[in-house]
Amino acid sequence: MKIDIFGSCISRDSFNFKNSSYSLGHYFARSSMVSAVSPPLNIEFNDIKLDSKFNKNMVYNDLTKTHQKYLKRPKNNILLIDIFEERLRIAQHSDTLFTFSREFQNSKIDIGYSLLNHEDKLLLLKNRIQEIVSLFSKYELVILNKVKPTLFYYDNNSNKLLHQNLNDNAKFLLKNSDLIFDLLESNIQNLLTIELNGFFGTSDHRWGLSPFHYEDDFYIKLNDGIKYVIETKKNFYFDKL
Repeated sequence: MKIDIFGSCISRDSFNFKNSSYSLGHYFARSSMVSAVSPPLNIEFNDIKLDSKFNKNMVYNDLTKTHQKYLKRPKNNILLIDIFEERLRIAQHSDTLFTFSREFQNSKIDIGYSLLNHEDKLLLLKNRIQEIVSLFSKYELVILNKVKPTLFYYDNNSNKLLHQNLNDNAKFLLKNSDLIFDLLESNIQNLLTIELNGFFGTSDHRWGLSPFHYEDDFYIKLNDGIKYVIETKKNFYFDKL
């Protein structure tokens, strides 16, 4: 069985581990929910000056909203979501909004835009929640991975250390994660949750040290949670500590 993902590598990376009972379907990366329900921009794929085809696709899909067509008739029945991409600010161009990701900033796309602050984005999330609900409505089951940025990580000697100098994106999400979770849980009818506590980051993560990158045990337990939710149709909670 394939599972689609609207979110970040915190959900996608679990499929790389041997205990995954499922395979990755369609992956919507680097796209905030507000961007996903906004009108498309007229951008050519070759206008995006990035070396990585994966990164070019991420930027192209977010700007042109190609996912909107897919989500009207998804090929798979289950969608896994997380809110890590909601840490990113959004930008406005004409009558539309898009995700102000690092990949977009490096893409050299020549369009004018104005940046919205985090508070304005949060207000848009609240005001457009019914559009977001509609975007995910064709799935039989939506699973919310209720993961937050981690304040701690393990170094190479297994010492537990505090992340230093969190950026504004991480601070915003730490402050507002519960609010966004509540917004999604109270509005998406066919939603179940996975909540894993007591896990931290690691200095040797494949994508680098970050409050958004976790130790391997997190992804392994996430796979257990996905299987449990699908088989039992119940929420999954686990505390490692």
